[in-house]
Amino acid sequence: MGGLGIPQSGVRKTSAWLMEKAALVKLGPDLKKDGGFGLFQSLEGLALGIKGKEKLWQALALLILPDFMPENFDFPLLEKRAVGQHAKVEEQRLLAASKALRS
Repeated sequence: MGGLGIPQSGVRKTSAWLMEKAALVKLGPDLKKDGGFGLFQSLEGLALGIKGKEKLWQALALLILPDFMPENFDFPLLEKRAVGQHAKVEEQRLLAASKALRS
């Protein structure tokens, strides 16, 4: 956002902080248990968010004309990075699912 000259939002930062704390209250006890459902649920949400980011990069690459995009925005690279992040999280998500759903 800084590369586009978009100022930071205090409301957005505060909202993100509050959501993080709420998630820790909800999932915290399960995250510490071996094979807990909370870990699986957290990884599910993370995997969905990363996949959404990947799809956003694809859509923006189609919609934004290269002449209007700053040089530091390489949509194919951002998409590739999201695919790699998703693969790592997916591996852990499936392990957590195996443990959590069997118990």
